[in-house]
Parts: sequence; C-alpha cells; structure tokens
Amino acid sequence: MFTGIVHLSELRTLGIDPRTAIRDGTLKCLRPGWFAAPGAPPEHIRAVLGAGVVSCISFFAARGVRRPEDNRLHLGVTGSSSARSPSADLLLHWGGRTPPAHLPSAEATPERALEHVLLCQPPGQAVAVIDSALHLGVLGSGLLASTLALLPARLWPLLPAFDGRGVGPGVADAVPPARRRHPLRSQDEIAGVGRVDLLINDWLVIELDGRRWHVVEEAFVHDRRCDAAAARLGYAVLRCGYADVVHDWDRTLATICATLERGRTR
Repeated sequence: MFTGIVHLSELRTLGIDPRTAIRDGTLKCLRPGWFAAPGAPPEHIRAVLGAGVVSCISFFAARGVRRPEDNRLHLGVTGSSSARSPSADLLLHWGGRTPPAHLPSAEATPERALEHVLLCQPPGQAVAVIDSALHLGVLGSGLLASTLALLPARLWPLLPAFDGRGVGPGVADAVPPARRRHPLRSQDEIAGVGRVDLLINDWLVIELDGRRWHVVEEAFVHDRRCDAAAARLGYAVLRCGYADVVHDWDRTLATICATLERGRTR
C-alpha cells in the first residue's frame, strides 16, 4: 500500500491509523511523525533519522546523474532542525535561499538540491554534475537559471558553462582553435558501435568514464567490446576517467590534441 517514506500528514489525509499500520507491519516508525514502508531507500531512512532531506549530489546521484568521487550522504537541514553533527560519511547543508518543499518529504526540492551543489562543489565538479542532470532531463535550463539568480553573484558566470550534453566541463568545447579545425559531435550514434560521448573529425572517439558506471564487470566488458568494434571500423578511441576531466584536464586535452595532430591511422 505504501512505498518509501510516509509522513503522518499523509496518513491522516488517507484516514489511516499509524498504530494499526505499525502493528500489521505495513509501516515502521522512524521518529515522531515519520514512517518507513518496507523497501524504503536507506538514504531516505537515514535522512529522516537525521532530521534532514537527501540533497546536493546525493539527490542527483539517485537519479542517475554523474557523481563526484564523494560517497558521503549529503543532507539538507534547516536552522530549526534537530540534525546531529555530521559524521565522516555524512555532510550537512544548512538552510538555503531557494524555497523548501511544500509537503513533508525525505528529499529536497530540485531547486534546493541544485543550490547545494552549486554552493558545495568546486566549480568544475558542479558543472559536471549539473550538465549531466540537464542532459538526462533531471533539470531544465529554466530552473537552473532561476536558481542561479537567487544565489551569490560570484556563481552567475557559471551559467554559460552548461550545455546539457552531459560530458563534463571543457570536453565538448575542446579548445576553440582545435574545434574550428576539427568537427565535433556529442552523443553521436555510430552504426555497429552505439552511442559515443564525443566524435571528433569523424574518426576520434572520446569516451568519458564516470567511476560509478564502470565498477561493474559487465559494464567494463561492454565498453571494451564497443572499443573493439570501433577499432574494426577504423575509429581511434580515447577513454577519459572522471579525474582526467575535472582534475587533470590540461593533460587530457594535450593528449586529445596530440592524437588529432598525428592524424588517423589505418
């Protein structure tokens, strides 16, 4: 009957006695006014127990968005919250300028989660997360612009950096001179290979491996099969990890440019 986290106000609206739901095992009381149905996400349970809401990169990661190399649970809390001090695997974000949720929830609103990403993450990582969210349709450009308008002016120059291609900061643009000389397409479909992150000059494939997507052996094998298929068709493939893009972009870009300068080999 119920899924996830349930608040007392929802039970009252439905005319359900929480004590009855607890007795028959339908719900478990987490703290006054908050209940969990069987199978509720552990992050949501922990958020309720911590008097907060899942926010920032944790909110977006739950929707398939690229996540920085930070496995902590990010919670949004208010000044009146009884949230506990953060532990090593927990990070609290206090308050916010964007509107909170109108109804009780274990998750922040998209606006509040976006605000926390922009204020919490270094610019390069924030761009990588948000651009991925735009690409997946988790966020819209209008919501991004309206949220940025509520935040400190130092963040406003970031807006042109988002293009919704989901490939991370700087990658799709290479460098302006290189882009003028080498046609570039993002999320291109190659027959016999599949969709690739970037295709430069119609022969150089750039794949961006988010760590979260490549820890499973099946995914690793699938990627290598795609690389082999591309090679058979005459494409060159360069794979870049998350750290290569966000933390070591200069070296990564130099590798891409050097490969282009050497030209296509058959």
